[in-house]
Amino acid sequence: MNYRKAFREALRFFPSNLILVEGVRSPDGIARSSNLAAAWEQAEVQTKNWSVWHQLAVWAVGCALQRLVREEGEKGCQFVRKEMLDYKYAEYKFAESLLTPNTWFPRHIKRAYRRDRFLRGLPRFSEGRAKNEQ
Repeated sequence: MNYRKAFREALRFFPSNLILVEGVRSPDGIARSSNLAAAWEQAEVQTKNWSVWHQLAVWAVGCALQRLVREEGEKGCQFVRKEMLDYKYAEYKFAESLLTPNTWFPRHIKRAYRRDRFLRGLPRFSEGRAKNEQ
């Protein structure tokens, strides 16, 4: 398994267009998308018995889409398209969750992801550096 394959497969679980429900905001005023919440929940259910890569990719895509909904909602947009996703942020969330010290992920999964990053010519994941790039 590699990140790109898991990411492409995770994207399939989410709709192409996410509708921002006007007036539906969290207690802190953040815009919400009801079809994102439903799709994310369904994706997690469907990948429950899939690989760790897939489960983590679904979570990372969900986080990136949620961020997109929040940012575009603040601009007054009514909907967002999946193609607007910040792919670097999605991979950051994937790497952060997987490689942060003391996570439950097996060592061989962490090594496989580090190798995948190396083969794609990406630098080693460094949480501080990655946060500065966002």
